[in-house]
Formats: sequence, structure tokens, C-alpha cells
Amino acid sequence: QIYDDRLITGGVNAWFKGTLFYSDDMGDTETLVYESDGGRVTDMTQSLWDDPAIYACTWSDIVDGELLRSNDDGQSWSLITGHGHHAMNSVKALNHNEVFLAGDNYVTHTTDGGQTWESMKYNLPDYQGIYCMHVQGPVTALPLDEYTSLMVSNDNGLYKLDPNSEQWEQILSQSCKSITQDFIQIDTFIYWTETYVVTWDNRVLFCKDMDFDNWQDVTNGLPANPIDIEASYQGVFVALQGGGVYRSSGWDVVDVAPSMPIITLNAFPNPFNPAT
Repeated sequence: QIYDDRLITGGVNAWFKGTLFYSDDMGDTETLVYESDGGRVTDMTQSLWDDPAIYACTWSDIVDGELLRSNDDGQSWSLITGHGHHAMNSVKALNHNEVFLAGDNYVTHTTDGGQTWESMKYNLPDYQGIYCMHVQGPVTALPLDEYTSLMVSNDNGLYKLDPNSEQWEQILSQSCKSITQDFIQIDTFIYWTETYVVTWDNRVLFCKDMDFDNWQDVTNGLPANPIDIEASYQGVFVALQGGGVYRSSGWDVVDVAPSMPIITLNAFPNPFNPAT
């Protein structure tokens, strides 16, 4: 992740423990700032609004994974507990207080910065680990309301939460590895308009119907398998396996970004010989 001019990276070392680094020169040098007791770092996010907090979560190893927060642009990280998860793979923050955490087979939610947590498992299937989560909503959506969109995917497919009934509705039978929604912003509210997913069988699906009845396959035109998708104010971007990013408008690919160079992290530590 890049925050201002700082590159923050999360990964795993040779001992299968999660690591967090920051770099102020785009990876020429890096500073190791955190080694997790849990496994690899699986996700990192910043609030949708102006909030300095950055969140990261890790998978489990011999011990449970961890939820972490940094308030100083990734220079130091503090542990957040009480959420009840063992292995986490997605964290999203609407603001400093409201955070969603996905792991194991359910989602937890806090509105007080992690002091207390509520489970949002409801009717999600048992024994189906969550692969990815998408959250989009207004800064004022406390508690969840009809303007907040919360989606998760497991082996059974894609689910969307109805906050009024507190029930998850299955809206797609394909399992997804990435979810995003195009949006418009009016004042402090973000309204989602179109939904895009990358499925585990390497397709990009698109739905403009708010009832999610009409999904279209828009993979055609991509020269490699899609691995991630993200919406921003500049459009919807698809990252491809092997490099390259496509920008899409609606369902027509309109622009291609050149393949991204692979940055060699010269300062990445060798755990067998820390001097190299």
C-alpha cells in the first residue's frame, strides 16, 4: 500500500510469521517495524475518510492471527483484541471508529474503534471460510443502514447483508477472490452504483442491477488472468497475473496501463543470515 509518499508492505518471513515494513524511497530501502506472532499479512486498509489510522490483519500460524492498527503512517503498530477471530483475511474501515473484520467463517464489526465487537455471522454457512469482503458506505452510517453495502464471498458464492433483517442474501453462486463497487459521492455520502467481482475461475463479472439478477461476464479483452479489482474516482482497475493494469468504464475496457515493474526489495532480511 502507498500512503502519501510512503510504501507500506506486509508479507511473511521464512518462519511463516507476518511482517510489516515501510519505505520512503519506493523499496530501495525498507525498515522492518513489526513481526507478528501469527501468520502472513493478508490485508491492509485505511479509512474511507480522512483518518490517519491504517489497519492490517494476519492469518493464523501456530497461534491466532492478529488485527493491527497504526496511527503514525506505518512506523509502529498496536494490537487490537476482542474480535474473536482465529484467522483473518480482510479488514475494512469506514472511519476511525467503525471497522469490519472478516475471518474464519464470519464477519465482526466495531463502532468504537475496537473496544467492543459484535458478530455479524447471522445465517452465513458454517464451515465455509470467507475469502474476501467489500464494504462501502457513508461516514455517518452508524449503525448500518440501507446506504451501506457489505459483501463477502466463500466457497458457496457471493453474499450481501440486509442490515434490516440481519440476514445474508446469496447474490451470486460463483466464489470470488475480489469484490468492488463503483460509486458516486454526494456530500459525505458514498452511494454504490455497479458491482464488479473477480471469480476464482478467473473471470470478471459485472452487475448494474441493484437486485443482482443480471450478471455479465466482461473478461473478454483481458490478456491475462485477473487477480484483483478496485474502484476509485478514476474508474475501475483490474490487476492481471504477470503484470499490467486495465481501466474499465462500464463494461468496455477503455485504457491500459503498462506492466508495472517488479521492485526488488534490497533490504528484505535473510532470516538465515540477517547481515545479508
